[in-house]
Amino acid sequence: MAPGELARAVVQRFRLSQIESEHLEHAGAVTRRGASVTLVASAPTKPFRLVPVAGSHPTLQQVMDFAGVDIAADGAVQTESTLLRAPAGTEMVILDVRVGPDTVHLFAHTAAPLPVSLEGDAIYGCTEFVFHFDPTTLASPESLTDRIGEWLSRPTGVHECRDDVEPLCIEP
Repeated sequence: MAPGELARAVVQRFRLSQIESEHLEHAGAVTRRGASVTLVASAPTKPFRLVPVAGSHPTLQQVMDFAGVDIAADGAVQTESTLLRAPAGTEMVILDVRVGPDTVHLFAHTAAPLPVSLEGDAIYGCTEFVFHFDPTTLASPESLTDRIGEWLSRPTGVHECRDDVEPLCIEP
């Protein structure tokens, strides 16, 4: 499969979501839901953070700091050591997808805040999944999504947006 076709297939499968980053009281909340996935196993995550950006109209910007999960073509996994983990079963939305010659990067954000204390404090988490593929897997979008599905599976009852119709979402 040509690199452009692969990128289109991955972006089509993992439609991007958007999150609130302008208003602190709702920071991290999903404002536009694309495809969502569920963690098959627990994964490290880093806290979602915003920083002020100076300018004529000061704004807030997301700190692009994601915990790393690196999945080799042979299935070997390396994860970054973090204090925060998202448990198996956590729903995540995809904020960005980057496709390289033999890799797919999925930048994920928890769909809901994770509890971090007994007092009820909760924060959103951010994780980057880097999937490395051999040429055989890259030849087929189905085998590629099957391989990603070993870590990230589709939750039931999730709305998925139809191709080329952004505001229209349907039940799977």
